[in-house]
Amino acid sequence: MNLQNIEKSYDGKKVLNNVSFELENGGVYMISGVSGRGKTTLLRIMMGLEKPDSGNITDIPEKISAVFQEDRLYNAFTPLVSIKAVCGRSVTPDDIRSHLAQVGLEEYADKPVSQLSGGMKRRVSIVRAIIVDADVIFLDEPFTGLDRDTKIKVIEYIAKYTSGKTLICVSHDAEDAQLMNAKTVRI
Repeated sequence: MNLQNIEKSYDGKKVLNNVSFELENGGVYMISGVSGRGKTTLLRIMMGLEKPDSGNITDIPEKISAVFQEDRLYNAFTPLVSIKAVCGRSVTPDDIRSHLAQVGLEEYADKPVSQLSGGMKRRVSIVRAIIVDADVIFLDEPFTGLDRDTKIKVIEYIAKYTSGKTLICVSHDAEDAQLMNAKTVRI
């Protein structure tokens, strides 16, 4: 994926100014920058959810998956149903239960999302993004609400299932890049 001179403004305030970099397929990247610098906006542009004011992106893979800042889970659904809804027939309920168990949620697969803590919802969102067949996975503050031990467990889970895929992560925690063995891209 190649970003060339990406610029974006909101209400006259420039949040992305001449952002250019190239990402190799299969790499793990951490996008960093000060708060309000446009990291989430850049992810949204890379995913095709927003258009830049100028600049372009080339070599965008077709199959993408994402963890957004908000978990985007329907509270009445269970984690099992929430994940199955995006997977199609190729992923079985037993597959989903296995993935949930690997992030410590085996006993919550059939409980309504409304009964889960913020960190539990985050892990459901991560499993949902990882289990889908995608070439690029975008992770926007994926470890919010997770204690350090759980974060490490989740990072190990992510690494296990994303070999050969491109991971693009945004995090305010400088340690996350090290834990994920990610190359840092500063904007």
